[in-house]
Amino acid sequence: MNDEPTFIVTTADDAEFCVQSFGEETAPTLVLVGEPWRG
Repeated sequence: MNDEPTFIVTTADDAEFCVQSFGEETAPTLVLVGEPWRG
């Protein structure tokens, strides 16, 4: 089980918001349009 939180985002703006909120190095795993994306 993955200890890191995962957020489902549907737009690049949502992904960018998560990166800005959590920071580049501490950003959780983001799933953008069904693909894994690391901040």
